[in-house]
Amino acid sequence: VLTALAFSGGISASLNTAIGYIYTPLSALASAFVLGKYYMWLEWFALTILTCALTVFGLLSTFYSGTGGGSSSVIGVACVAGSAMTSVVASLVSEKLLKGENKPFHVQKIALDTCSALCILLSLPLVGVIETDPKYAYWKERPLHQSCNLDACWHTGADLPEGGGCADPACTCDCGSGFFAAWNSWSILVALLVNVAQGWLTGVVIKSFSTVGRALAQSFTLLTIYFMGDPLFQTGAPHTLTLTLVTLIVPLSNTIFVKAASEMEKLARSDRRCDCPRSSAAVSVTTALPALRDLSPRCVAMLTRSTSV
Repeated sequence: VLTALAFSGGISASLNTAIGYIYTPLSALASAFVLGKYYMWLEWFALTILTCALTVFGLLSTFYSGTGGGSSSVIGVACVAGSAMTSVVASLVSEKLLKGENKPFHVQKIALDTCSALCILLSLPLVGVIETDPKYAYWKERPLHQSCNLDACWHTGADLPEGGGCADPACTCDCGSGFFAAWNSWSILVALLVNVAQGWLTGVVIKSFSTVGRALAQSFTLLTIYFMGDPLFQTGAPHTLTLTLVTLIVPLSNTIFVKAASEMEKLARSDRRCDCPRSSAAVSVTTALPALRDLSPRCVAMLTRSTSV
């Protein structure tokens, strides 16, 4: 719902993805405080770099697009931020459910998707009531193709002829209404299949790894949209050398995070080899520090050699 409202506010796809990546630091903070997970300082440093890079990308995208409210309106930005926060809560709940129950993944996923479908069906009328644009209300007549460039077809209001929209005599585009209007397009079916596959793969990542791992895996979406999606579909989003360099910070910061996580794995393996207190790559703060203090001198020497750069 919030994502739809953001796009109705005129936010671009690249900026929507960039701002949505506040999901990454929020998920780490929530995992630390709610689930009691521990991340070393280098991992927090990588997340900080990632967040700053995405914020700069959003500001530069607005600057180069030359729009004060179009592609980065305040309402659109607020909706994207709210969507990210709710996604963090939903992901943490999913993680606890998926890892806390000893059931097959497909059984758990079907139960979660059934609840999600019910929530979406209940929220659809709400979106149509909030938004005046007829394309967000499935019961209203609206153009069936995005290629319709007649302003009379997209604008409604009491001061317009026949209320505007498809009822306006000046509108000559093909219009229709209903829940499945324009579903005869192959692109709609492809988008549906991609979203279903993305949802199932996201569940697998959350169950096998964590919410933060899911966020890092999705961080390359910005690269796909910026380097492939915008040029391929000619969205008109700005592309400059500065934006390109800022975008490339995304994989670099992810590399730092993965490297820090691998060092924590070395710590855990060396700890076990030295018969030290057990630890893991993400443990609570109260158990991680005593484990480090109880390391034997031989184990400390091994860790020093393994973590030296």
